Amino acid sequence: MKIDFTDPQIWVAISFILFFLFFGKLIWKKLTGFLDAKIIEIKNEIDEAKKLHNNAKELLAEETKKIQDLDLVLKDIIDNSKNKAYEILQENTNKIEAQIELLEKDASEKIKVIQNQAIEEIKLDIISKATMISEKILREKLSDSNQNIIMEDSIENTKKILN
Repeated sequence: MKIDFTDPQIWVAISFILFFLFFGKLIWKKLTGFLDAKIIEIKNEIDEAKKLHNNAKELLAEETKKIQDLDLVLKDIIDNSKNKAYEILQENTNKIEAQIELLEKDASEKIKVIQNQAIEEIKLDIISKATMISEKILREKLSDSNQNIIMEDSIENTKKILN
């Protein structure tokens, strides 16, 4: 195979090869330096992203711990409130029951007083009516002298009974 040096494509290929022979090392160094710098930059960004990720994880863990602590505090507050409410309820229930007992006792005493008054009024009414009836019967059936004697005896007996 014979190479035709008059063909311009051959000269382009030769110049291309010579260009890379002379400048290839320089281009290769520049290219590898650029790529190495890019690799280092990307690695640094990855490291920074890892640090940020770890910081975010730590913050999340801290905030989760704070939330759990707040949940415990809220639970304690709720439990204390429930206990306090129960104590207040018991205290008020006891006060109400004591008040009811006092009212019942007062009512019973008032009922006894009213009952005793009613009994006394009934006794007086019965005595009064019995005296009137006795007086009427005695006037109708006895003489005046016998009436006076019986009346005096009745009055004395009634006084004795009442005392």
